[in-house]
Amino acid sequence: MKMTAEILLYSLQFASAFFLAAPIMMRAERQNTLSRNPAWVASQPGFLETYGKASPAPAFALGAILLVLLAAAAYIASPLYVFIVHAPVFLAGSLGLMAYCAKVESGLRGRIPRDTVRHADLAPRKLSRFLPAWSFLPLGALAAGVLAVNAFGNMASDRALGNSAFFFLMIGILVFALFKSLNRQSYRTSGETDAQGRAFELRITLAVTSFVAAISLYHALGSLGPRPLLPHPPTMLHAWLEGVPFSWSHYLHSMPYRVLDYSATVFLIAMSLWIANSRFHRKVLSVDFSKSPRPAEV
Repeated sequence: MKMTAEILLYSLQFASAFFLAAPIMMRAERQNTLSRNPAWVASQPGFLETYGKASPAPAFALGAILLVLLAAAAYIASPLYVFIVHAPVFLAGSLGLMAYCAKVESGLRGRIPRDTVRHADLAPRKLSRFLPAWSFLPLGALAAGVLAVNAFGNMASDRALGNSAFFFLMIGILVFALFKSLNRQSYRTSGETDAQGRAFELRITLAVTSFVAAISLYHALGSLGPRPLLPHPPTMLHAWLEGVPFSWSHYLHSMPYRVLDYSATVFLIAMSLWIANSRFHRKVLSVDFSKSPRPAEV
């Protein structure tokens, strides 16, 4: 019964990621590519018919492959194989799809001459322009809780080190992503679209950062006391810093550790639904480049 529920949950993860969110993100990125020079794109016979919409076939194929692998892992009733499919293979497939799409869009952008007209104003790129200060309060509270519990809580020093290392490593990566999004090339469709897109990306990154902080707080609270809720290292980084083997048995079967896996899966599903139904993507996908003025009209 437990494995059946997990298979259903992980199937939702794959379906929401590769059948809902990924195709919309691919189409939105194609719109961004076409916005490089809307007038030139509209003037080329057959260009929009051929390249106007990114094909969702790679995302659909990857989602179908992962579902088949998940079904095979369920058939042999192996919790370890189920985990491998829904976590490392899912991550590798997602990164591979992103690399493939980036290569395709880069090649297409190389065929489109840059427009000399600036459609989006290059306004100052400050966080305060896109995110209100209060939106960082939950993250600040979570971060303060993590640091306080690890610094003053009753736990082993090596566990506190592992908790802190995991927290700072993940936060460092996500802060880098935050500023990368802040400084990326503008959406050239319009200033409003650029601001809306940048704010959406930053909200996504902020949500992921807050989730990681919440997981870090769970690690810290679960390490407290003489009989902690998480007696074994919750991640491989923890195990390496504590100098002990990582316990796959506890991670795959003990509910306090399964909570980490389940919560991450539910979060990924929620993120996919948010991306698929975002107002920004609806706005970007509504742009019709076939109606752009021809070069002679600009």
